[in-house]
Amino acid sequence: MLSNNSMKPSKLPSRAIERLRALHALKSAIVAGATYDYEKLVNAALRAGASEDEIDVLIHDALQSLFTCAEQPVGPREMAHFWPLERVR
Repeated sequence: MLSNNSMKPSKLPSRAIERLRALHALKSAIVAGATYDYEKLVNAALRAGASEDEIDVLIHDALQSLFTCAEQPVGPREMAHFWPLERVR
């Protein structure tokens, strides 16, 4: 029996957790623009049990979120974030 203070086992099998982590890492890399990691992360997701269809949907959703964020207007405050003051002077 597990005591209340000990960690409880996950309800998901470790293979499913590995697959979810691999898919999350791939989506994070796409959103961050880390193109050098795409092939490695896609292969890791496939080895973890993700299907090609799952990966395609994930990539589509990540790119869609990038385009949605790209359509937001950029004002002076946001520009200050992108260009430090030293470069403007």
